[in-house]
Amino acid sequence: MKKILLFSTCLMCLLMDAQDYTQERREVKDGKRTEAKASWWGFDKNNATKCLQDAINSGVKRLIVDNTGRDWILDRIVLASNQEIILEKNVRLVARKGGFQKVRGDSSFINFGGGHHIILRGEPGAVIIMHKKDYQNRTLYKPSEWRHMLDIRGGSHITIRDLRLESSGGDGIYIGNGNPPSRPVKNCSDIHIENVVIDNHHRQGISVIGVKNLLIRNCVISNTGGAAPQSGIDFEPNMPGEQLVNCRVEDCIIENNKGSGSVAYLVNLNGDSDPVSITYSRCKFRNNKTGVSVTVHKGKNRISPVRGSIRYIDCEIEGEKPVTLADTWEGLQVLLKDCRISLPKQTAILLQSANSLYQVGNVRFDHVNISETTPNMIPFQLKHVSSYASPFNSSITGDLLVDGKKFDYSADLEKAISFSRKQTEIKPASDPAGLHAPAHQSGKPRSANPNICWSSDSTSMLFDAGKGEKIQIRLYPHEQFPGNDKITMLLFRPGMKIPEQSTAALRDSSCFNYEFTADMDGLHRVGVQDNMKSRFLRFESNHPGQGMYMNRSFQLFKPEGRVYFEVPANVKKFDIILWCDQGQRADVRLLNSAGECIKEVTRFSRTLLTKTRKRRNAEIWALELNNTAGAVNIMLMEPLSPVMSDRPEMMLRK
Repeated sequence: MKKILLFSTCLMCLLMDAQDYTQERREVKDGKRTEAKASWWGFDKNNATKCLQDAINSGVKRLIVDNTGRDWILDRIVLASNQEIILEKNVRLVARKGGFQKVRGDSSFINFGGGHHIILRGEPGAVIIMHKKDYQNRTLYKPSEWRHMLDIRGGSHITIRDLRLESSGGDGIYIGNGNPPSRPVKNCSDIHIENVVIDNHHRQGISVIGVKNLLIRNCVISNTGGAAPQSGIDFEPNMPGEQLVNCRVEDCIIENNKGSGSVAYLVNLNGDSDPVSITYSRCKFRNNKTGVSVTVHKGKNRISPVRGSIRYIDCEIEGEKPVTLADTWEGLQVLLKDCRISLPKQTAILLQSANSLYQVGNVRFDHVNISETTPNMIPFQLKHVSSYASPFNSSITGDLLVDGKKFDYSADLEKAISFSRKQTEIKPASDPAGLHAPAHQSGKPRSANPNICWSSDSTSMLFDAGKGEKIQIRLYPHEQFPGNDKITMLLFRPGMKIPEQSTAALRDSSCFNYEFTADMDGLHRVGVQDNMKSRFLRFESNHPGQGMYMNRSFQLFKPEGRVYFEVPANVKKFDIILWCDQGQRADVRLLNSAGECIKEVTRFSRTLLTKTRKRRNAEIWALELNNTAGAVNIMLMEPLSPVMSDRPEMMLRK
């Protein structure tokens, strides 16, 4: 039976190839026909690009890409205005293997250009396919994130429906500016996408850069992964003149994307931009890294922020990090109405600020319910991303429910506002000047605490060494971050800004060994190159006069036990900020030089420790950390020194 079917298909193709459609093509040219089949302009089983492009260029009002029994193998295709293109049942448009080598420019597959009144639709089983795995293979292709499948730039009145779009090397659909950045912006308008499956794309399912009147309805957008942001739908203008006006996403399923299900990244818009209006209705966000994400701030030129609204109405949002809102304030409002948030493992709703210039606010919850929570889940959290001094405002309103019961987030809100106000009055410690080895060392130094592992990305070691001294260091990777067999060590000698680089090899699958000889007296700093995969290490050396030095803040992974710091002489008051990874909590005890607990905070996500003391002499104090689940960050504030250690008898002193 299979042989008969194969023979019939081949015979049909041969007969079709042999048939002369000259008369039909002439009638199209003369305007006597408004409907035609693409195969009238020929069909090449190896590369049908010219055949299909000639059919499109004929200007026929309704072009049927017919089922020839074989795939339409194609290079870049450019669509024409005032045309409807229909892919017959089970027709496959397939990108030619080995094609699309350009990194940018004409690297996309189906191009709408600045065309208008274009319909691209399919009958059941119609699909457009590219070769994502090939494009990700660097032996075959140069890296690129712009091998889009459907590329719409400055087009208007365009409909895409009833299709399956698979495996591009960029975005499934790109909707953006029809002119280069140096020319006036030409936004798209009146774009309609319906009943489309957009699966397994490299960068985004859909990128929306600039458009007025966009409808995305009844689509499935899934499995995006390859190049950041790896989102289902990304609203992300490149310049203030681009629009996001009357954009609606309705009844869509957005799932299994490595980035966010929905992104609105509006940092390039400002108060002079057209007000944003984006509405998601009855959409389901499932198993994305983040459900929905919105980021808004003043813009690169620091003028007033963009105005408008982003609304999520009657949506289902589930996953590890369902909702993240950053720098939402003043002109633009975010509304969640009648939404269901479920299965959060960390914080269900995270509001965060990037730095001291921006605030969080202008957010409203209207009957939003969080359900199926884990025991340690924090329903609602306000977070600072920057080092300090990120103010929050109070324009966060509405009803938030947890398992059907009203959740009072006002206490968290007031605490965050008060916390930020306190932070504006203090600054992080940064100056290690004046640090020296301890005056004396009694007894054998204790071993480093195996439960204290420091981030190599933000922490380095300081040594007070004399000329000719040899310093030996052992670095033990945390078992959850085994990393590479070799790492690059960076040595900053006293007064030098450019480090010496060398390699340390993993010894016996347990530790890296590194040593150097001081060629002058003074503070030497040793760090690990940032691109190291093993991010958390236990540092150990028996050299008296050492300490861990923070670049921005100390970050420790699942620390259990004590870390020490010096309170210099004549310091009467000091502050320390601690915070955990998103959605996590820990316990901390502040211990004085006698080991007495002065202050204890349990199950904190972020806390500010402030201590006033009467004594004027220099002392070694400690933070004792317990019940940690992930990374804990510690920031010592002025006038403390930016140095800590888990071995107090060895640490540098003022």
